[in-house]
Amino acid sequence: MAQPVITSFSPTSGSVGTFVKILGSNFNTIAANNIVYFGATKATVSSVSLSSLTVIVPSGATYEPISITSNGLTVYLSKPFLFLPLLVTWHFFFKLLGYSCNYKVIFLP
Repeated sequence: MAQPVITSFSPTSGSVGTFVKILGSNFNTIAANNIVYFGATKATVSSVSLSSLTVIVPSGATYEPISITSNGLTVYLSKPFLFLPLLVTWHFFFKLLGYSCNYKVIFLP
């Protein structure tokens, strides 16, 4: 089998549960045979073809390159997926609706 190739992915940012479409070539047509990670967290592959994968951003995703292992060969995206915590995502949603949002961000270890 040939090395998987990634040509693009969209969207380039999102929160947990976002569907991300990865375009390329040489993917395995059996979903379970395509292993996708967002940083150190494994994603669920929801649909596949030889030229695309659709995956769901997992809880625990981090701002690191997405890796795909298909047919026993691994490839990394050259650009990281920008993971947006749900709080930030809701902030942008409410801004689009014209509401102002004031909140404090607390980072927990």
